Amino acid sequence: MSEKLLNKNLRAGEKLIETYKEYFIVYWWHGVLSIVLILLPFFFLYPLFSYRLWGILAFMLFLTLGIIIGIRAFFLYNNNIFIVTDKRILGCIQQGLFHKAVKETDFDNIAEISYNKKGLFATIFNYGDIKIQTKNEGINYRIRRVKNPDKVREEIHHTQIQCLKQNAQN
Repeated sequence: MSEKLLNKNLRAGEKLIETYKEYFIVYWWHGVLSIVLILLPFFFLYPLFSYRLWGILAFMLFLTLGIIIGIRAFFLYNNNIFIVTDKRILGCIQQGLFHKAVKETDFDNIAEISYNKKGLFATIFNYGDIKIQTKNEGINYRIRRVKNPDKVREEIHHTQIQCLKQNAQN
């Protein structure tokens, strides 16, 4: 995410502490599928082209589908971001090409921060979900599939404590 977009989401006098993204390894399946769909038609180039128009259409279909899957995975990876500032947490969640949700909560409103790692790959590659429970609304926020979720939870909790201390002093 560009600096311009990050600064656009910050309030006046707010400092950026950290940004978190999904761990790139969770998109490995999209990458493999994209590469296979792009390379596969080249291995069958001669048999496909022997079918003339239908073969050329099949070749173009596989190639286009592989490129679309790769671009979509890259787009989702780049646009799913959680921003931690000195006053709040802001989540920009891209759920599809045309579906974006933005959530935010102040540190004063956070009741609990927890994490979990579920599954073999999450355990091996050390990624998981951070869950943030708010006090008033009872809303849950999830930072999905981040690397080192235990450290991320600790950093967010540490930032929350510092924010609460600063607010108590003012």
